[in-house]
Amino acid sequence: MEFLKKLNIILAIVSVSLAIYHFFIENLSLPDSAVFFYLSVVLLLNGIQNIKEGHYGWGGYLQIVAAVTCSAAAITDFL
Repeated sequence: MEFLKKLNIILAIVSVSLAIYHFFIENLSLPDSAVFFYLSVVLLLNGIQNIKEGHYGWGGYLQIVAAVTCSAAAITDFL
């Protein structure tokens, strides 16, 4: 469980760094599907961590549902 917590912190730092770079330095030209896949991974890992630790009640399950929705949105870009 300690590994998952460290991985979530690293992903959060990467997210904030990319947001700062995108808004203040240069526009990132990422396809929408890449953003949706990244969001689905982040939400899925956070949801699993919340469920395993017993935090936030239904919050972990809602994050997993949001991750499935993001991955479905990313997959429909390829169809």
